[in-house]
Amino acid sequence: MTSRLRRLADAGFIERFQNPADKRGYYVRLTEKGRKVMKDIIPLHIDNERQLLLALSQEDQHTLNRLLKRLTNHWA
Repeated sequence: MTSRLRRLADAGFIERFQNPADKRGYYVRLTEKGRKVMKDIIPLHIDNERQLLLALSQEDQHTLNRLLKRLTNHWA
């Protein structure tokens, strides 16, 4: 994770700030450049997901959604 964040920071997409309460941790936020890239990429990502879901029936899509929610809740 650290190397990925370093690469994103080096590319100017994020800024990292050391957590004053815990010097081992960092806060991360998008830069203006990062926000622009996200704004451009999100519609492409959503369209890609729609295309992938076309391979599944409506019932399979509901099952996938239910399972993904279960996994997300488990990790939370």
